[in-house]
Amino acid sequence: MKSIKLNIYDLFLFVIILGLLFYGTGFSKFVILGNIHLFDLTLVTLSFIILIRFYKRLVYKPLIMFSVISILYLILSFIKTNISTTIILRQFALFGYFILFYLIFTSISYGKSNLNYIKFIVLVGKLSMLIQIFYLILLTIQGKNVFSNYYYFTPLIVMGIIVFFSYILVEKLSLLKKILLFVLVMIISLTMGHASAYMSLLVILFVHMNIIAKSVFKLLPVIVFICSVIYLMAFNKDYNDANSSWRMTLWVFSFENIIKNNYAILGEGFGIPYFNDNVLTFAFKGIDMNELFQYSFLDEQSKYLSPVHNSFITIAQHIGLIPMLLIFYPFYRLLKYRVVVFSNKNENKATLFLMYSLIGLTIWSSFNVILELPHSSIFYWFVYFALLKEVDDRLTDYKTKLFDKE
Repeated sequence: MKSIKLNIYDLFLFVIILGLLFYGTGFSKFVILGNIHLFDLTLVTLSFIILIRFYKRLVYKPLIMFSVISILYLILSFIKTNISTTIILRQFALFGYFILFYLIFTSISYGKSNLNYIKFIVLVGKLSMLIQIFYLILLTIQGKNVFSNYYYFTPLIVMGIIVFFSYILVEKLSLLKKILLFVLVMIISLTMGHASAYMSLLVILFVHMNIIAKSVFKLLPVIVFICSVIYLMAFNKDYNDANSSWRMTLWVFSFENIIKNNYAILGEGFGIPYFNDNVLTFAFKGIDMNELFQYSFLDEQSKYLSPVHNSFITIAQHIGLIPMLLIFYPFYRLLKYRVVVFSNKNENKATLFLMYSLIGLTIWSSFNVILELPHSSIFYWFVYFALLKEVDDRLTDYKTKLFDKE
């Protein structure tokens, strides 16, 4: 059997994602000295080396623009605010992790890489399922009701299960096996305590059904999806508790500020409070304070360090709504070249798998603090850039075949 030799950058990605999968925040928050974490220091060091060695390989101008805009806002924030450097940098971390992973992935993926990124992402999905199943069995043996709380071994497990769900939809499996795995994933998603987890799965399923349905039946997935969302919003307590009320209120106030006060173009930079006392009063009017105090919303520092539980609204708050749209570049590129990308049915599976995975992870990030944190954002950006590379590979193959015919 031929051995696979991984270069130092491949090995880094392999180790860091598996470390996050098995050890979670214990891996990402390992402290070297003071506020310096080994995880962050390694990311910054590796990215700096790559920038020096491979800066000419940097691609995707919209993403370069997104990065530059965020850095400019960071500089302005240091100049105009009196907030501590720590808070400014922690708010900038969302953009920082994107920039670091952009440098790492785009530089090495177009070089001599021996790591099959798609197979590795599938591996993370399969491992996530196995780990979560064993974890739930252990909890059950201990007498715990696994459907009554937030039960997932590490934060990355949730994202891995979303990826695994995408995998079983596109993989060639028997109908019985597909159904059994589908039911299993849906049941496991209910143990993680987040309604947005199975909402992500429903959105992926809706997109998949819409793609495979014949034109005459394309309305059926839409009806099923709308009914599912109405059911969740009306009858699921996760959409009607203090937590959901808080999020909805924050989103409304944030959008009003972004669009009405900042014209959807301007951001507020970093070192800003995500909410104020007026928002608190409005959000929790009439809510039992005993229920409220289980959430850490009320101390002064939380106003700066507890984002609005929607990573994309958080981006818009900092740099503006229109600049935020640059982050959806992979979906734009996929739609722009869809005729070419999906021209070969034999090669559609990999593209669909990455597209479904990124859609699901985007929904997950739209209801939670995901891209702001190292232990979850890295995997999102991994899938993100893997999809971009897959689209580029399909375009390259198409051009090569077209050239050969001529």
